[in-house]
Amino acid sequence: NLLGRYSTTDILLESDLHSRMLQSKLTPNLGNFIPSMKEELLAVLDDELPECKGEVASPPPWASELILHPLLDRWTPVKIHPICLKIVARISARVFVGFPLCRNAEWLETSIQYTENVFRTVVALRLFPKVLQPLVSLFTPQAWKVPQNLHKAQKLIVPLVLERKRAQLTGDPNCPKHNDLLQWMMDAADEREGKPEKLAHRQLLLTLAAIHTSTMAATHVLFDLCARPEYIEDIRTEIVESITVNNGWQKQTLNGMPRLDSFLKESQRVTPPSLCQLLPAQDRSPIAQCSMLTLRYHKWP
Repeated sequence: NLLGRYSTTDILLESDLHSRMLQSKLTPNLGNFIPSMKEELLAVLDDELPECKGEVASPPPWASELILHPLLDRWTPVKIHPICLKIVARISARVFVGFPLCRNAEWLETSIQYTENVFRTVVALRLFPKVLQPLVSLFTPQAWKVPQNLHKAQKLIVPLVLERKRAQLTGDPNCPKHNDLLQWMMDAADEREGKPEKLAHRQLLLTLAAIHTSTMAATHVLFDLCARPEYIEDIRTEIVESITVNNGWQKQTLNGMPRLDSFLKESQRVTPPSLCQLLPAQDRSPIAQCSMLTLRYHKWP
């Protein structure tokens, strides 16, 4: 129960357009997105990862097990979760809304904040009886921000939808046929579903399920690799071999990485995503941790 009245998720009850497109279009075509996802990944890594310009320092204990690299003795500390968040947001946007909107800073910020505000609103309002929720929502800052996020998303998506529709109606040969989830939804929607503001709303809701869960999984995988360096070289070798055999990144390239797949699954089994991880560390209490079914043992006294 996402309390759709306050979280703006009640549009999910109007139709299953997004589910139909995910099942019939996105899932069967995931392999075709690998080149564009790789392109976006390289671009966002250049933008978000700092260069190794730090002073020469003693490497971590596990560094000796890695393949030697010219910059191996230089270490730049980073907060990996915000970096993973931006990486996942941009790659998801490349598939959902296409280029160049996937690199629009306002869209990325809105899609990230929307999920956080929705879940914080839901968590806060669930603490109160239903009869009090309308009143409590007036004093919940995140409940104010959710409609603001939606308005920003519509401001960005609606003009894009109208532009694409105009190009289709005029038959402009210079307008490329877009291959993204937004276009598929436009093509499959009926008159009611195809309203630009509703398409924008659904696009924002798709980020609800895509960005933060994937970010949490990627972050924990990197932490687990650092904690278990004995697996790094085997996984690295497997990736290089699969890329070489399949002549680059293809759908079958991923099928040739069973060790990586196993490590990813085990990491998610040990530390599954939860709503608790959307909250700042100082806001988590032992009771809240237990109620979210995810106990972070290193946070306990």
